[in-house]
Amino acid sequence: MGVSTDAILAFGFDLGADEDQPLAARFGEEESDDGESFDFEDWVARRAGAVYPEGHSGIDSDEYKAYSAKRDAAFAACPVEMVMHCSYDYPMYFLALRGSKTRAWRGTPSAVNPTPPSDAQVTAMQAFCAEHGIEWQQPGWHIFSMWG
Repeated sequence: MGVSTDAILAFGFDLGADEDQPLAARFGEEESDDGESFDFEDWVARRAGAVYPEGHSGIDSDEYKAYSAKRDAAFAACPVEMVMHCSYDYPMYFLALRGSKTRAWRGTPSAVNPTPPSDAQVTAMQAFCAEHGIEWQQPGWHIFSMWG
């Protein structure tokens, strides 16, 4: 088994490492007592009222389909995504404009032709940060790596 070193390009800004400030705290959440790390996608889903159905009878159940549809709608409406970088053992986080992330897997060159974000997209990102108490930084195109 080898080690992958991937390049990531995204539009947004760096949030730093958990050592700087735990990711959960940046989003107004308590740190988990069970050792689970903060999951941005679960947080987005919960904020939209999408709660994983306890005791459902599988992915074909009506409860799971309703949950999945609500979760998908929450992601589609969220202007940002969280991108983990650095390494899985020492993660750092980047708040990216949804859909701006491009990844080049080790040994596989990727053509890059980033589309400049619209003013409306940047405004939506800024509003998301203001709503959730995230310190605004001027976003831009960044390239970073993931070792894992």
